[in-house]
Amino acid sequence: CIIASLGFFVLIGRLFYIQIIESEEYQRQAAETQLEVTQIAANRGAIYDSNGNKLAMSTTAWTICVAPNNIKTDTDKELIISGLSEILGVSESYLREKCDRDTLYAAVKARVGKDIVEEVTAFATNNGVSRCIFVEEDVTRKYPYENFAASVIGFVNSDYVGSYGLESYYDEILSGTPGKLISAQDSWGQKMPFEYDELYSSEDGNSIVTTIDEGIQYFVEKHLELAVKEHDVQKRAACIAMDPNTGKILAMATKGDFDPNSYTSLPDSVKEEIQKLPEDEQGAATTQAQYDMWRNKAISDPYEPGSVFKIITLAAALDTNTTTLGEHFNCIGYANVADRKISCWKTFGHGDQTLADAVQNSCNPAFIQIGKNMGIENFQNYFEAFGLTEKTNIDLPGEAASIYHTKMTEMNLASCSFGQTFKVTPIQLITAVSAAVNGGYLYEPYLVQKIISADESVVE
Repeated sequence: CIIASLGFFVLIGRLFYIQIIESEEYQRQAAETQLEVTQIAANRGAIYDSNGNKLAMSTTAWTICVAPNNIKTDTDKELIISGLSEILGVSESYLREKCDRDTLYAAVKARVGKDIVEEVTAFATNNGVSRCIFVEEDVTRKYPYENFAASVIGFVNSDYVGSYGLESYYDEILSGTPGKLISAQDSWGQKMPFEYDELYSSEDGNSIVTTIDEGIQYFVEKHLELAVKEHDVQKRAACIAMDPNTGKILAMATKGDFDPNSYTSLPDSVKEEIQKLPEDEQGAATTQAQYDMWRNKAISDPYEPGSVFKIITLAAALDTNTTTLGEHFNCIGYANVADRKISCWKTFGHGDQTLADAVQNSCNPAFIQIGKNMGIENFQNYFEAFGLTEKTNIDLPGEAASIYHTKMTEMNLASCSFGQTFKVTPIQLITAVSAAVNGGYLYEPYLVQKIISADESVVE
């Protein structure tokens, strides 16, 4: 009786440990064995231009999977490894790792096209391994205009998550909520009747309507690309078209750019340069080249604006009444500031000029005088008022900040008056220039004008 009691006590203790203390772990193991979860992808919302043209959209794709637990012989395993390796373009070692798993299924390659699916299906059927290979419906991202507005739109990565551009900034709005089908299986791994299934439907993402006008964007990209070639630009070029009365971005382009459909592909010239590097440096160089290619120069690269900035200097000077429309300036080809001589682009000078002449001639000595009349305090106040000390908060990731003098000297004021020795981004400058010509209203630039649901009703 004592031995029997001890036996029951041990069994009861063991049952208590399994069912109470470690219950969650055993429930998890049971669920993994008894339940199969099939993800149901949500359709990602589209990205439209202002005229309703789709710049990015979701289309049907498929994921090729293997069922390791259904592979019964080594012959079948080797056949599957060699066959799928050739069709899908993946290594045999990668496939072997998938087939050696103790799982119901393992995804091999995601988002393949219909032609690949048909080839895989024919291979599985003809070789009698259909129970070991199956296909799941999925979605993929398509950019029908290829590199059109690529630095603005961005792309989705291999995990179907928005990376760069609007795809990244509005990822939560576009992505939606995936669904899933939970199916019960018997001890042989076969699906049980339909009544044991539980379906959680996916919820499609909302779409966004941008302010980009396809026509304006086309001409901006066309002429920017010509300019890059004509002037042999090495560090890429950017252009922005903005409605100055709203802050609406009508076009934004960076050249050279990339095709979001194959966003990792580098230009042949870049590949050739990378291949000249030592082998251990090529990986890092490739990654850096891709980041440089994706970078939106219009918002991410501060630069010295030069004479374009004279618009801001002039607006501030007129607003403070430190310069008048009737004022005259004498340019002798240079201006003395502190202990330095700052030259005009016209070596022999422009002579006597009205204010309008000085602007038309883009005369540096005249603007040095305009800046001096305004003074450091006024200049700094207006530099800030035009939004040049902070980011614009445009709805894109990766916006850079400006670089400017917080404590100015007489020499700093002179050089800043004609746009040198500080840096702003193109988006900051066009926003400031818009304020200079629209009556003094500093608008926040934006690229998305509304968010719409699948039935095209306005969400926001």
